[in-house]
Amino acid sequence: MSNLATLARPYAKAAYAHAVASDVVTEWLKFLTESSAIVLAPKVVETFRNPRIEKENVLTLFLGKEANANDRIVQTFKNFIQLLWENQRLAVLPEVAQQFTALHLQSENIVEGDLVTAQPISDEDANKIKHQFEKKWQVKLKLTHSVDESLLGGALIRVGDRVFDGSVKTQIALLTKALEKF
Repeated sequence: MSNLATLARPYAKAAYAHAVASDVVTEWLKFLTESSAIVLAPKVVETFRNPRIEKENVLTLFLGKEANANDRIVQTFKNFIQLLWENQRLAVLPEVAQQFTALHLQSENIVEGDLVTAQPISDEDANKIKHQFEKKWQVKLKLTHSVDESLLGGALIRVGDRVFDGSVKTQIALLTKALEKF
């Protein structure tokens, strides 16, 4: 996986720099997300392995009817896909999309995080937690919420490489460890 990340990094950085300079970051985010979905489709992977597939067919696959458009953004997308195709790097497109998104979030001072609770909570409660973290870290937090009943109670919050574990499951484990020492 780290190999894909290494291969994708220069493409993601170049695409992001271009998107920012051209003020088309939103369009690039959409294009990369859609293109990644195409690359991940099993039948498409088989198609790319065919040595007889022509570049124009690949471009049509990604850009559809717009493959021959003269629109500046479409031409840029076309050039990008062409570059990946010629360098046999279409497989890194999902990683390029992920790194591009990370660069965008970083530039906007947005941090992604996960809120895991033992039971469903209201959107209002999730927003309260989100706002507390935003206030403490001076960032915008893009928070996803899921439920994991194995936590027994409480919540677990992952933000970047930090984990805040206020779950009952962890408290019981810590108590058990402490009691084992006696």
